[in-house]
Amino acid sequence: MKRRLLNIIIIVEIVFILAGVLVFGVTNGRYYGMVNITKEYFQSYAKKDVKKLYLMLNIQKSAWLKENSLTKSIENIEDIRYSKFSIGDIQREKQRATVDIVYQEDKDGTEKHFLVNLSKQKKKALSIFPVWKVEPDHFVVKDVEIVTPKDVTLYVDGIEVEKKLESSVLEDVYRIDQIFLGEHIIQERVDNVELRPQKVNFHQDKQRVEVKNMLLNSEDERGLLSLLEKDVKTLWTGAYEKTDFGDLSFDSALKRDYWLLQQQFSRGNRKNQIIGMAFSHLKGKLIQLQWTDEVLQAEILVTGNIDYCYTQSSWFSKEVSEKQNEVDFNAQFNYQYVNQHWVLVEINHMPSLDY
Repeated sequence: MKRRLLNIIIIVEIVFILAGVLVFGVTNGRYYGMVNITKEYFQSYAKKDVKKLYLMLNIQKSAWLKENSLTKSIENIEDIRYSKFSIGDIQREKQRATVDIVYQEDKDGTEKHFLVNLSKQKKKALSIFPVWKVEPDHFVVKDVEIVTPKDVTLYVDGIEVEKKLESSVLEDVYRIDQIFLGEHIIQERVDNVELRPQKVNFHQDKQRVEVKNMLLNSEDERGLLSLLEKDVKTLWTGAYEKTDFGDLSFDSALKRDYWLLQQQFSRGNRKNQIIGMAFSHLKGKLIQLQWTDEVLQAEILVTGNIDYCYTQSSWFSKEVSEKQNEVDFNAQFNYQYVNQHWVLVEINHMPSLDY
């Protein structure tokens, strides 16, 4: 009798255990199953719930695929407002599946479809249940390429891009395997000079972006243009005052240009001479920045006016008079960045002073 009672108790316990396992399996199987994940994903997508979405996405480890980056990217996705939705067709092939969500728009009840691609993960939940994650097709673009001048250091969103796809004599092509779609900041660095950040919008796989138009950041450009104004005045004043080139602290490459400038102040006789000079409306504009042969070069267009006074003698008498004239200043100044300093190396189209 006791033995039979013991057997009954054991059987009852086994039944309860099996029932518990069954309930546990069904509950957790639903939680980790593809249908439940798809529903959760669609609802989170419509709400733009970044935290939930990020946990459900099957994304690789990458500096450009952090949760805070998804926060910016989510602004680019379509708005979904629905009154109800249901699971439509499910296509499954080995470790992948595509689930069609059919939903009615909140406004007019129009029926629409929303496809969700999923992949089964190698790791199982609680070592028992298969785990499905959503492929990030709605948020991520793949294999984007960025074309830059040769041998620059490239940053996207402040992160250095190290994967160089190909190189030529004049340019390099970098690749980012995966990045959230939307607006990103590209910045180049050459010879310890950070160039001006540029905005780019990644919106499709295998997109190629060219950033060959190099720009100095605002602070460095202001510094260069300030140096330009100082150099213009130093050179013209030096030539006017007959200062020796060696006393001006310019690069030797500028020696010939300075000699040509000096000729403008020494071609008159004792009675025909420039006796005063001033600049007005002097302005520089950076027209081109190049990275050539590992040297950063800047071309600047300089405009303004030179007002000058000069003496002039009459052909028929010994009388000497003073006159004034104004000439447009329109020249091109070429600089190179050497040892972390901008150096003037060439002047083109110097204005001529007539007297």
